[in-house]
Amino acid sequence: MFEEELDKLLRKDWSDEEKTLWQRIIDGLLFYKRILPKTLKTDILLALQLCNNLKDELEEHRKSECK
Repeated sequence: MFEEELDKLLRKDWSDEEKTLWQRIIDGLLFYKRILPKTLKTDILLALQLCNNLKDELEEHRKSECK
């Protein structure tokens, strides 16, 4: 369900510190995935989609600033 969004996040350009943080978050989510209520999983999915969109917008903004 939210694994695709997690994979998208990890494929983005992150500093080593940020990537480590995301990996820790992902590990925790996957560990507790079975016991999370469905509504919380949905909320996590929406939050991950928001993070992906914001990261895309940030990268686009940085590219336009460099031009």
